[in-house]
Amino acid sequence: MAGSFVWRVSTKDSTTTSHGSCSCRAARWLARSGSSCLAVAGNPCPVSALKTARSKIAARHRGLTHGDVISPPASISELAQALGSACPGLNLSGVRLVDTGFGSIVLETGDGLILRVARTAAVARGHAIEAVTLPHLARSLPVAIPVPCLLCPPTRELPFGAIGYAKMEGQPCQPGTATAATGRDLGNFLAVLHQLDIRAFPAMPGQHAVWGAWSRLRDDTAAILRDRLTSGENQRMSQWWERFLSDRALREYRPAVRHGDLWYGNLLIRPDGSIAAVLDWEAVAIADPAQDLALTRYLGAGFTASVLDAYRRHDGAYDDQVEYRIEWHWQLRELTGLPLAAATGDQDEIAECIAKLRAGPIFSPVQ
Repeated sequence: MAGSFVWRVSTKDSTTTSHGSCSCRAARWLARSGSSCLAVAGNPCPVSALKTARSKIAARHRGLTHGDVISPPASISELAQALGSACPGLNLSGVRLVDTGFGSIVLETGDGLILRVARTAAVARGHAIEAVTLPHLARSLPVAIPVPCLLCPPTRELPFGAIGYAKMEGQPCQPGTATAATGRDLGNFLAVLHQLDIRAFPAMPGQHAVWGAWSRLRDDTAAILRDRLTSGENQRMSQWWERFLSDRALREYRPAVRHGDLWYGNLLIRPDGSIAAVLDWEAVAIADPAQDLALTRYLGAGFTASVLDAYRRHDGAYDDQVEYRIEWHWQLRELTGLPLAAATGDQDEIAECIAKLRAGPIFSPVQ
């Protein structure tokens, strides 16, 4: 396995996920193959292991900016061949494409392993953080989350590597399938998540890193929008950013473990609407819990109200400024997809992002 390594991630007593839903085939083949691997379950946040992964990722991507995108092999057969070369012994029979997003290409193998092939350096860094934090995090939450079975760092064929975990129960949540149970479960889940002791997760990015990302987002989006918005619109955007970045109230909160991308598409639900699993943790960080609460607005004001009601009842991090910060983070959300769309060079995606920006709340003042 020259040029790459794989981590084995197991629970305390076995190679099953922490919720015991199914065994991880990847962990089993690693055990059989005798490949060099690192068991991380015994230490909830092995920062030295995270630094090793980060250094390998950084060495592979010197000269790239955080917004650069390199497309992995385009066809399923090419992806399977690249994954097989990086992880000898991995059973890739019956592999199929599940989804292609800005950040990753998602595959499912015939025996139920989900593989997310990273498309950007930022996503690869997120995968490294997931690998060392999610096994510990899973033991503390009332809803299942993915527990990574393998982390494949960059290779020549997979420029940003891949991460794998066992397929989870449930169907993707949609606006038409969310129910009162969804809102109740989400409020309870977020209350528990946001009450966790942040000192237990030293590998997660912290508040300063997250705020620095917002500053970079301003520069990135300004470059994209400069020739695509009117002068009046660009002036309004500049004023919005000045207000956001200078508002001290947006930096005064009790820091919490924050998912970072908790829109309805990252929820798996059961037929009654109850939440079976919460996916896609690559943006997890120690930051403002209001950002997670803000994305409940995708499902309407009534849904947000039901989430907040459950959140308060379960002693979530609800302070007297949280709804003010929710409003700002809801507006910020309209900007986060622009750099990724621009990096892919997809003009239709860029145009769609701009249309959403113009129609969205960012052009309305915060009340």
